[in-house]
Parts: sequence; structure tokens; C-alpha cells
Amino acid sequence: MPWVIHPFADLKLGIWVPGYSDPQQPFIIKWSDDPRLCQIFWSLFQASEPAEEQPLLHATDIALLRHMGLLLPFEKLSLRGILASATDESTALQTYQPPPESKQNWLSFNFQARLQVEVDVPLRHQHVRAQLFDWERQPDICRLLWRFFTATHKHFSVQEARILQQLGLLCAPDKVPQAVSYTPRLQADDPLYPYAARVQPLAESLQLNPSWGWQEGPDLPEAVQLPFVSDRIQMQPPLLWLKDPRNHIWTPFQVPAEHKERLQALLEGKLPLTDLTEAERRTWQDAGLLLTASRPDRQTLQKQLAATDFCVIPGLLNPLQIAAARHYLRSIHQEGYLLNGDPFVSNRFGMHNEPMCRFLHQQFYPVISEITQTPLKASYCYFALYHSGARLPRHTDREQCAWNVSLVLDTDPEQTRAQAWPIYLELPQGIEAVRLEMGDAIVYRGSRYPHWRNPLPSGSRVSVCFFHFVDADFDGLLF
Repeated sequence: MPWVIHPFADLKLGIWVPGYSDPQQPFIIKWSDDPRLCQIFWSLFQASEPAEEQPLLHATDIALLRHMGLLLPFEKLSLRGILASATDESTALQTYQPPPESKQNWLSFNFQARLQVEVDVPLRHQHVRAQLFDWERQPDICRLLWRFFTATHKHFSVQEARILQQLGLLCAPDKVPQAVSYTPRLQADDPLYPYAARVQPLAESLQLNPSWGWQEGPDLPEAVQLPFVSDRIQMQPPLLWLKDPRNHIWTPFQVPAEHKERLQALLEGKLPLTDLTEAERRTWQDAGLLLTASRPDRQTLQKQLAATDFCVIPGLLNPLQIAAARHYLRSIHQEGYLLNGDPFVSNRFGMHNEPMCRFLHQQFYPVISEITQTPLKASYCYFALYHSGARLPRHTDREQCAWNVSLVLDTDPEQTRAQAWPIYLELPQGIEAVRLEMGDAIVYRGSRYPHWRNPLPSGSRVSVCFFHFVDADFDGLLF
């Protein structure tokens, strides 16, 4: 049987630092999110590595490691930490010398920190197989996993290959999930298009969106500036990219061949808006290609947030974005990209920094900054597919969740707002039950106010993504 290197497996480093991280919520970073930062964390636990192989630290790296408690001033080291830095007590006491007066700012690794290595392997038509290894108890397999993900040339012994096969990192081709495409179609006859009551009325006065670009080959159009596009998001040109001013999101649209000629004529100014059919006006308005003269009412949301400490953004995603997201998220679940259950909620599938969700996350933070009237930056996102009986316990979030945006992406069966599964917030004025339709989002302070969901009724599935934001000057880990 032929074996292939699993292309969609991922490596996670989980770090516990006493006094700095909750044992139930360690610092976690994925190789696919930030390889350089993973290299830094890994090197801290490799005391025997040659100095020339250590990554260089910038000032921002040092600030982050101090924030996490991984680097400490000498005066804050415990005796246990001093002893852990040497082979025995006598050597440790000889090795450790207080720094000279001129070097009081020296830092040392916090030897009380603990490292675990997790490998996540998606299995086609199943779910992610997550396997966890402790650095102190299983250093050899941790080193093997690190080499598997980081080595440019992958050469393994027969015994190592057997271990990698058992883990699924070397696997049969039919075990690898198929790549999934996130590409909305510029037409409204999609079966997952939101129900009619969710779609905005057709405006009488429309204007052409000036933010667009054609992509005929592998390179993005010059106008399209994106902070993050994962290789996991399959986008097949030709594409029409549109930036919707309602949410600041660039979206790649597939254009049906029968509509391409008229669409190009419209973009080139050769087709007047008055000559468009009602179906074209409807679809292109929903996509954000045709815009109304009015702008989103941010002031009302700002006032609501100031008065109640939360607000609901209706239609953060437009109907075509919703339809495409529903197709994509159902496909990644079917293909096996999601983890089944987690320590916090058993009846849900999920993924930390899911690529399509992160693609959205890195773009619409200006909208959230405007509503909160606070300079923000994106920290991390988490996609969750809840199924019957799922219950989100009452909790507050960690510091990376100063501001939360919970966005409903899919419901099965479809639900109106009155039927929607509520999220509960415990606010100073009392408990609020908030119901959201697909494409709607709620903004609230996740690390300040407790929030939860009661058990999801039988026969229902709800897909939600949690997008987390921190102040722009936050210097901690963003994952």
C-alpha cells in the first residue's frame, strides 16, 4: 500500500506556566498559525541545542515571553527553577551566579514551565484524531514530531516510519480529506441562500462598488490587500474580488459564464445601472457589488454598546457570504477537518483558527474597532458546530478575548430570530438572552462578563464562530 505524508496534519504546542496560565487553558499555538513563534517556544525547552540554531529574539518576542512568564528576572527565579537548570544540586549552585550590578536586567528561562506536543490528523469522513505527548515523559516522540513538521527533507528510519504511520502522519491516500473550496457564486439560486425574510429589500437607488478586482491567474489583483490567506482555502480563478464596505471583507466570487459579459460591461462603464434586470440588481446588491447610498448606522451600535455593554450587528455577512460559508463549513465537517468534542464542550465539533474563519477575522476588525471606539487587533478565532444537547457552561474568557464577536454562520434547520438558540450574558443590569439569525453577530466583553448557552434542542445544529479581539497595544500571545 502506498503511503503519503498527510498534507493537512498540524502540530500544536501547549505550554503551562504556573502563576501565568490556567491548567485548563494553557497557552496553545499551532505550527500552521506561526512557525517562527513555534520555533522560539520549542527552542526554550531544548537546553542542549547548539546556540547557532536558536532563533533570534526581537524586542517584541522578549516582551511576549515575559508576559507569558517564560522569561523571568533572576531575582524571581525559584530554587526549584535554579535546580532544574543543572544536572544536580551541587552543579546548580555552582552554575548559578547573581548577575553583576550592571546586568540586573538579565532574564532566565522559567524552568517551572511545562510543554506538551499535540498532533492533529484529519481523517476523511471521520474527524480529527488528536494525540497528546508530554515533553518530560516522552521527549523522543516529541522530537520526532517536531522533525516531521519542521524538517525540509523528511528522512525517517524504519522504526520512526512505523510510529508516524500509527499516528496517521504517514497514511493511505484515501484517508486524506479532500480540499474544500470557499468561493461564493455570484448568483442567488443557491439552496443554502438564506430564507427570504433575511434578505434586505431591493433598493431603488444603487451605485457601483469601486473596490473590486479581477483575478485570472494565481496572483491576487493589485487592489486586493489581504493580511492572511491560507493554502487550505481553495480559490479557483477566474474570480471577481469585492470589498464590501458594510463589513470591510474582501470576497472572491465565481462568476457564471452566462453573466460574465454583462458583468464586465458594467464594471467597464459600458452597461448603465438602469439597464440591469431585477434579478441582476437583486443578486449584485446582495453581493455588495451594487451599494445603496446609505451607510451602516454605527452610531446606533455605539450607543447601544455604551448603554448595555453589548450590541447586535444585524447582517455582518451578506447573503452570498452566508451561503458560501454554509457550504464550506458543512463540507469541512463532512470531510473530517473538525475535532469532535473538547475539554470544555463535549457535544460540539470545532477548530481553533479555522482557515476560512480566520480569513474573515483578519479583515473585519475595523468594524469592531469603530463600534467599540477602541483601537483593536485580532487575537484568535474558534469555529464551533454544536449538535443536539450541546451546552456551553457559564464562564468568562481569557485575556485574549477582551472583546468577543459571536457570529452565527449556519443553522439546520433554518431558524428565524424568534426561534434562534440564545446566548446568555450576565451583565450589570441583569441577564440578557440574545437570539441571532444567520449572518448576525453579538459584540460583548468576553473576559469581563460571564456568558453561556443552555442545551441545544434535539434535532438541531448550529454553527457559530467566536472572533476575539484585544486592544491594539496588547503584548501577550494572540493565539
